[in-house]
Amino acid sequence: MERLVESHVRLAVVSDGCHLHQQRSAIAATARAFRQGTQARGTPTEVVLVVPMGHEGDRVFEEADLPVRGFAWELLDGEASDRATYYAGLTSMRSLAGQRGSRSLATHAVVDDGIRHLCDCDAWILAQATAPAAVLPLRPFLVIADASLHHASGQLPAESLRIAAENLAASAGVLVFSEVMRQEVVDFYGVPDSQVRLLPPLSAWQAWEDQLEYQMEEQLETAVRVASGVPEQGHVWFVADASSTASPMFREGMEGLVQAAWSGEDEQVSLAYGEAIAELL
Repeated sequence: MERLVESHVRLAVVSDGCHLHQQRSAIAATARAFRQGTQARGTPTEVVLVVPMGHEGDRVFEEADLPVRGFAWELLDGEASDRATYYAGLTSMRSLAGQRGSRSLATHAVVDDGIRHLCDCDAWILAQATAPAAVLPLRPFLVIADASLHHASGQLPAESLRIAAENLAASAGVLVFSEVMRQEVVDFYGVPDSQVRLLPPLSAWQAWEDQLEYQMEEQLETAVRVASGVPEQGHVWFVADASSTASPMFREGMEGLVQAAWSGEDEQVSLAYGEAIAELL
């Protein structure tokens, strides 16, 4: 694959998981790490944070000091996907005519950012592998595969797993935060090991994953108690934001981690994020 031009790079970090404060802190810190990491390697880099419509003005994103763009997923049928590929400059009209029907049965998802489906960016980084359909690769993209993507976690239905697998296969590389997920991406999803990079998690991302793990454990315990007929004690954790109902000690601990959205340690960690961009794109 042709490498990105080293003189100047514009990256889009795309996340549709921005409904909770912890999620927003994690994605903002990650976007900042990609910017600082690539710039530390001597490549002038602009990172655009692309979030669901209505979240552009969130305080977390404003404090990240990054351009923010709202988006909504748009679904394209086969012919519309072909046209989008042509207008993105990836196929000629002649080859498009010769390939007619290649996507005729496929529906793809594109980012409707009100501009050009993010085609003003050189590459994309998808913070989630899931989408309403397989993402149309109008630009090379990387995918972050966090613990929620593990097939045994029970977080994703079969259709979401299928779409995630298609996006991982179409990506230029996959970024993971643990050896467990590296093995999952290689062994379960079939991504070549050479296309997977294990990155150290940022403090804000670690805080978000810690909260998810805590919620899943509490939900599992609740389900076991209900199934066994044991009366429920305390809080029920079937809520969107655990920090709103958690015990004061847990809530204070989580808020402290979230507020430390960027640290001196993250400054050093960001170098690994820049290296991953240089190696995979």
